[in-house]
Amino acid sequence: MAESKAPERQPEEIEREIEETREELTETVGEVAERVDVKRQAKAKVEEGKAKASETAEAIRRNPAPYAGAAAAAGLFVLWRRRRK
Repeated sequence: MAESKAPERQPEEIEREIEETREELTETVGEVAERVDVKRQAKAKVEEGKAKASETAEAIRRNPAPYAGAAAAAGLFVLWRRRRK
């Protein structure tokens, strides 16, 4: 039987490699679990929406003129469209 010419590895090196692989696997399993957790994703989207709404409300409070102008323009457009029908 022919002997393998691969260099012999020390037990410490093998153990270190096993530990690194375990850590990588744990991280991967965690990422997969996050991706399939629909409830968590939905909650995150809700929180994201709340934060965006809060930022928009704050921007309107600080400087309402552009938003009031846009709302007036939209209202005039709707009235114009209704009268054309």
